[in-house]
Amino acid sequence: MLVNGFLLSACGALFTGLHLFLLKCFDIYPKYRALVFILFLLTLIISRFSLYYAMKIIKSPSIVYVINSFAIYVILFLSIVILKLKNINYYTLNLGIILMISGLYFVISSHKSII
Repeated sequence: MLVNGFLLSACGALFTGLHLFLLKCFDIYPKYRALVFILFLLTLIISRFSLYYAMKIIKSPSIVYVINSFAIYVILFLSIVILKLKNINYYTLNLGIILMISGLYFVISSHKSII
């Protein structure tokens, strides 16, 4: 049951990152503005429902929020792949990922009972 909450939070983070990246796509692909808008609304709805159901499963909203903050890396990955972002310091990026995972561990372990 708790694993489902984590998976729903991760799904919410994935769709939140995609949703926010689509804001940039309005400028990149002006010809496909209607399609981008439809995807924008779809990712908004999916991300919010995923986070809503994750909050129903996991008692602490702070855990869901910390997992949702991984949407930053979804946006970064899409920026590297689609926007051809080249000036990335991967050492600092990996350090940031390690620190976020450590932070997630500390937030989870700070709760006596999260089920």
